[in-house]
Amino acid sequence: MHFEKLDLNLWKNIQDKFAKEIGLSVYTIDREGNEKIKSGERAFFIDLIRSKRNDIFKEKHYRKFDELEKDKTVLFNFYGAVNIITPVFLHDKMIGAVVCGPIGKEEYDYSVLANRIGVEESELDDAAGEINEISLEQAVLYRKMISILSGILPKLSYQKQTKDKQINELTALHSVIKMVNSSLELEEILRKIMEFLVKTLNASDCSVFITEEEKEKKYCFRKEVENLIEIEKAVSKKAAEKEKIVTVSDINKRFNIEVLDEYNSMVSIPLKLREEIIGSINIYGRNLGGISEEGLDFISVMADQIAIAVANAKRYGEVKELAVIDKLTSAFNRRHFIELLEKYLDENELTVENPIALILTDIDDFGKYNNTHGHPEGDRLLKDLIMVVKSAVRNEDIIGRYGGEEFIVFMPGLKSNEAMEAAKRIKNAVAEHKFKGEESQPGGKVTISLGLVSCMDNVNSSDLIKEADSALYKAKETGKNKVVQRIILRNNLRTEASSEVN
Repeated sequence: MHFEKLDLNLWKNIQDKFAKEIGLSVYTIDREGNEKIKSGERAFFIDLIRSKRNDIFKEKHYRKFDELEKDKTVLFNFYGAVNIITPVFLHDKMIGAVVCGPIGKEEYDYSVLANRIGVEESELDDAAGEINEISLEQAVLYRKMISILSGILPKLSYQKQTKDKQINELTALHSVIKMVNSSLELEEILRKIMEFLVKTLNASDCSVFITEEEKEKKYCFRKEVENLIEIEKAVSKKAAEKEKIVTVSDINKRFNIEVLDEYNSMVSIPLKLREEIIGSINIYGRNLGGISEEGLDFISVMADQIAIAVANAKRYGEVKELAVIDKLTSAFNRRHFIELLEKYLDENELTVENPIALILTDIDDFGKYNNTHGHPEGDRLLKDLIMVVKSAVRNEDIIGRYGGEEFIVFMPGLKSNEAMEAAKRIKNAVAEHKFKGEESQPGGKVTISLGLVSCMDNVNSSDLIKEADSALYKAKETGKNKVVQRIILRNNLRTEASSEVN
């Protein structure tokens, strides 16, 4: 009877928006397990069972009510499909529940269930296999969001009126989810969240304090809050230790300092990611001690979003790095090296006064080293060698792994004689370094051959690399452990192997 008293159109409209933004099915059931409102595309596995035996669907949900309590959100294992379920109360009476998911899956023997609903066991296995799993951070966030949703929906629907503040909060949650999952930079996401919190809570200012790997970073909504860093550290530390929200009602009195009235009270919310405190969000105002429990819950959800945004930004940075760095040697990979070279050639006119040099190197008899010591030791040699090369070049020189045991070095601004000296320095640094297992190599040491091209004319990257490769080939063919240099003059004139060093 209770659902007949509610505005189910309003309920569905809000629930639909949530389902769309989180990309999961959300549905509401009554106390008997009947589905009342469904939002989003549900996993075929659950719909298959419900279409065959709705009574089984109802029974499974009905039995879960024994575990539900007010303000308690739990996991619901629906024949191996893991969902989030939270009770719905109206006037302190449980009238149903909101279910979200599936968020993951667990192994399950479908033989009995398949027989009960009249399908092949393989069909259930295939349907269950299509269930996607979400991250731990998302699961924790969605549990909090669904809990808030189940608390707001019955109140709004029962009164048949929209509560502006709660609607704004729901809308903000949608917007924040979009931002966190977008390609916006972390600083822009945090600015928008801080702006919203200041406006919604009628606060004066807001900041986000991030501590990670002994590094600290502070993001401020307004500049005035920049001077409160020591206070933020102290309050954030207390919030982190207690793992809960900390409120300071009178900063002047608490810290025996003078701050503006609009900054005299403060709320600090710890940012938690994978059970680890990574910082805090700090809100300032004249009197923030009167924030309601619902308001604090909402701020907590925003804090969860910020923590996920920080994690996403870190992950994005790692992905960006992986896209340009060779995993084994930590030098630039071939694609990114060529991008940097082409960018330089596009932006600079090469002349006698502004030349460049390019070196292509190859480890001599690397195949013998691999065959003698094995590929793991060969990988180690590559890593050690690139460190030696890095120590022998300038900070502005760019090093990349061209492929296999070949490395490539781009040196802007070096004239032909300077480039030759640089190449010799690299060659000698490698020859003089004591590498593990070098005694098995010809001559008892690890050496490299170098093809050097010095260029004083505008050419493309392919021509440069082609000349360096040709010089390297000659260095290998005429004895190894040497530098062969070629020079590209103005008007595309080229010299033949102008200098050989052994």
